[in-house]
Amino acid sequence: MDVMPQADGHTLVIPKAPAESILDVPPAALAATILTTQRVAKAVKKAFAAPGILVAQLNGSPAGQSVFHLHFHVVPRHTGLDLRFHARDMADHKLLAEHAACVRAALD
Repeated sequence: MDVMPQADGHTLVIPKAPAESILDVPPAALAATILTTQRVAKAVKKAFAAPGILVAQLNGSPAGQSVFHLHFHVVPRHTGLDLRFHARDMADHKLLAEHAACVRAALD
């Protein structure tokens, strides 16, 4: 879970292969990561009854990257609910644990 979520259920997918950005990761590791991102996105959509899913991946400071290892953001989206600011406010760890349990339960 993202510790500074933009929405409830904001989940991160991080590859096992170390890489700073999408430009640095070996292709096989990227393929495995995007397949996992798809699986996690389906679970987040189900767990949070989200009609939409935002998947984001930032490369370099000018693009908004603030943590310099490759990761994908999976954010459930609902009409009429604005995103919170990225990397601003820490979430309650108990709530994040509850959200993580919901996502795990929704994984096939």
